[in-house]
Amino acid sequence: MGKFHITQKLSVFDVKAGARVDYSSPQLLTYLKEIAEICGQDPDTFTAQFQDIHPRVCSLAETAAGDGNKNYWKSILDKIRSHNQSAANHPSDAVLEGLILWFIFGLSSSGVEQFFSKTGWGFNVRRHSASPGTEEFVVKALTDLRLHNIEKIIKIAQKVWSCCYGHARGSGDKPRISKGVRKLKRDLSTLEGGMMAHTEGEFIRKRRRAAADAAASSSQGYETLLEIGADPAGQSGWSDQHTKELDFQRQKLKARTLQAVAEGVMDGGDALKTEVKQLRGKRIKEQRARERKTGRDNMKLKGSTAAETLARIAGKNTYLEDDIAGKDVLDAMDRFRMKRVASACNADVFVVGVPGDNGQRLALVTCHRIRLA
Repeated sequence: MGKFHITQKLSVFDVKAGARVDYSSPQLLTYLKEIAEICGQDPDTFTAQFQDIHPRVCSLAETAAGDGNKNYWKSILDKIRSHNQSAANHPSDAVLEGLILWFIFGLSSSGVEQFFSKTGWGFNVRRHSASPGTEEFVVKALTDLRLHNIEKIIKIAQKVWSCCYGHARGSGDKPRISKGVRKLKRDLSTLEGGMMAHTEGEFIRKRRRAAADAAASSSQGYETLLEIGADPAGQSGWSDQHTKELDFQRQKLKARTLQAVAEGVMDGGDALKTEVKQLRGKRIKEQRARERKTGRDNMKLKGSTAAETLARIAGKNTYLEDDIAGKDVLDAMDRFRMKRVASACNADVFVVGVPGDNGQRLALVTCHRIRLA
C-alpha cells in the first residue's frame, strides 16, 4: 500500500467543526478496517472504539475552535484514561494505535527529504559489500540521471566499457578462424590424495570421489554387524549415539501409541488406558499452569483495573486481617459473595492493610496458595 493511500485513509481522524459523520458509510468502514490491519488490531474492536470516541472529539471541536485536531483527540483520550471507571467503559487501546500512526505519519514536500528517501530506497543497507566509490556513483545516478541526456550517457558508458573489458564479440558474417580445429578435451582424470584442485570442476569431482571411496570402505554395513534378536548395546559397531537414537524412537512410538488409544483409533489394555488418563491429567495441569503464567505476565505488562480484580476474587474464600475488619470491608465482601475463613491455610484471597507487608507467616502461606490480592 502506497504512502499516499495510507495518508488518505488516516484522514478519518481529521475533525471538522459542525460536520456530520455517517458512521455506517461503507467508505468509512473500509478505511477503519484497513487502518486496523496496518496497526495489527482487530477491525471490529477498532471500529467500535472509533465510533464511541469520535463523536466526543467532534463535540469538543465545536466548543474549542482553533485548538487543532491532534489536541482535540489528546484531550478526549486524557480525560477518558484519567479515571479507571471511564477507561473501562470507553476502551481506547485499539484506536490509540491508529492515532499514533496518524500523529507520526506524513508526507514531506521538502526536495531534500525526498532525495534522501529516494536514495535510501535505491541504495539500501543490504549492499554491504559495495565500496564507497560505488555507493557514491549509484547515488549520483539515482538523483542526477534525470537531469542529463540518457543517449549521451549511454555512448560514454559504452566507451568506458570497451576500454575496461574490450569490445563485445559479435558472430559476424565471416566463419570462425578456428573452424575445423579440434578442441582440447578437458582433463577429467581423478586427482590423487594430496593433489590440489585448480578449478571448480576438479574440486567437485575430488569431493565426489572421496565420498564414493568412504562408502565403499564401509561395505560391511550395520546389518552384518548386528545379530537379529540380540541386545544391540553389546554388539560390534554400536555407539552411544545409536543408543540415544533407539531411545528416542521408542519414546516416539510410545507417545504415538498413547495418542492412538486416547483418540479411540486402537484398543489398549488397562495399563495403557491408565497411562492415557495420567497423561491427560498432566496435560491439563500444564495448560492451567500456562494460563496462570499468562495471566500474571499480562498483569505485569498492562496492570489490572479495580473491576477486573473484583471479578477475579468474587466468590473466593478470603482471609481478612483483624485490623481492617471494619463494617465497610465486611459489607463489600458480602456484596461480592466472598466467604471469610478463620485460617489462612484455607483461603484463596488474602486482604491485608498494607499491600506487600503481610508478615512472614502469611507470606509463606500465600507462596503455597499462589493467589494473592
